[in-house]
Amino acid sequence: MRLRPAPAVPPRVRVQILQFLAKRVLQCVLLLRCEHGYLCAYWEWEDRAV
Repeated sequence: MRLRPAPAVPPRVRVQILQFLAKRVLQCVLLLRCEHGYLCAYWEWEDRAV
């Protein structure tokens, strides 16, 4: 079975897709970092409270 070449995508569209993906990934990373920082701070606070 031979793989067919992928349909040609105009470079401009490819750049738009990459930018969109990069933005989504960045949002996820920032969100995770915020969550992680919040959890760490919360755990430290809990440890001090006990």
